[in-house]
Amino acid sequence: MNRQTVSRRTFLRIGAAAGAMTLAGCAAPIATPTATPAVAPQQPTTAPVAPAPAVAPTDAPAAATGGGEIEYFMYDLGQANKSREEMRDSFQTANPEVKVKVTVLPYGEMWQKVA
Repeated sequence: MNRQTVSRRTFLRIGAAAGAMTLAGCAAPIATPTATPAVAPQQPTTAPVAPAPAVAPTDAPAAATGGGEIEYFMYDLGQANKSREEMRDSFQTANPEVKVKVTVLPYGEMWQKVA
């Protein structure tokens, strides 16, 4: 039995090519330009244009504000935890209706909690 080994570099190249082909297959098709149809010149209309009817206000509900709470799990990154808390503060400043709760867990417990 002849057995060949694949180097890590070759494996990564094949994986990257497969990923690129997968993404290319998901892309929207590109429309090819077609000849522009000839358009007849517009004749001016002499009919009077009726004014648009007035729209009465409705009792439609207001748009949703998107408020709520987000719980963000992360494993303990030591000093890098501060940057995550700064991101949370920045997000909450931009979105005051949303509350973000950051939960820091030890690495091993993080994945058990997420699962």
